[in-house]
Amino acid sequence: MRFPASRGPSPPASDPPARGGRSETQKLLPAPPLAPPVPEVAFPRRVAFTFYLILFVAGIVFYLIWGIWYGAWNLFDAPWIGAYAVTVVLLGFGIVGMLLYKD
Repeated sequence: MRFPASRGPSPPASDPPARGGRSETQKLLPAPPLAPPVPEVAFPRRVAFTFYLILFVAGIVFYLIWGIWYGAWNLFDAPWIGAYAVTVVLLGFGIVGMLLYKD
């Protein structure tokens, strides 16, 4: 069984179609956007620094409350590994965030 070679004229050799069947002069989205662009607003560094400071203080407060409540000051013991994980995450994100957003 033979298949026909082509059903239409071949594209000109000077303007081959790009990927997706469009030539390079055609736009993907020719219409204007539906909404106006939203301007970028600078996020205040002081707000971000305060958030990370709160994380840092929350880590210290969590450690102190956990130690007073359960009498377990060594978070490396196997039963307290979850408290250790929470403390390290809060303190770690707090310290790194404060270093990134300091003035």
